[in-house]
This record gives sequence, structure tokens and C-alpha cells, in this order.
Amino acid sequence: MAIRINAQVTGYGPQPGNTQALVIVTVEFDGPSEAMTFTVLVPNDGDEGVVREQAIARAQDLARRFADLRRSSPPPP
Repeated sequence: MAIRINAQVTGYGPQPGNTQALVIVTVEFDGPSEAMTFTVLVPNDGDEGVVREQAIARAQDLARRFADLRRSSPPPP
């Protein structure tokens, strides 16, 4: 199964500490006809590249879990 991921840092919070980065991650399975969006909070270390990598790793984990559930669930009647 092919997975394509796009991540965008959309904000920081909770205020005032800005210790977490809010990232929206879109994951496409086997093309744009099957996609899902995750909103994840990851530690904000001040480097947007690192924040993005952590968010993508988290989204990949969540997407794989979802895909595994889809494969293990019986089809609807």
C-alpha cells in the first residue's frame, strides 16, 4: 500500500508556554480517493523541521494502525 504524507505546522500552544506544536497531517492511501487528516500535538523544540518530522512520524503510526484495522475488520454486510 502506498502512503503519501503532507504535514503543515498550523500553530503552537497551549499559551503562553508554546511547548507544543499543532500540526495538521494529511495521509493518502493508494491515491487521493482514500485519505485522512490527523491533527497532532508534538513537542515544540523551536525547529520547525524537527516538529514536522515528529508530526509525520506520529501520523504514520496512526495511519498504519488505521490501515491494519481496515484489513482486520470484516467487510460490511
